[in-house]
Amino acid sequence: MALNEGWGPVHDVVGALKIGAAIVLLAGVWFALPVREAAGLVAALMIGAIAMHLKVGDPPMKRMPAALMMAMSAAIAALR
Repeated sequence: MALNEGWGPVHDVVGALKIGAAIVLLAGVWFALPVREAAGLVAALMIGAIAMHLKVGDPPMKRMPAALMMAMSAAIAALR
């Protein structure tokens, strides 16, 4: 069984959004890019990741990376 079986293209779209937002965040250090929007997108995706970890019953340490990324992205969005 494939890891993303049953999700259709959602898995690929989420991955593409994460990669695109990461590129904007990195390039935003040197260029005037929509960093606030990219950080907000990453924060929203991490909220979804945390929700999925809760849904499948993962222990708290499994969702910690998503929670930290969500907090950092929200801080960037708020302070930018």
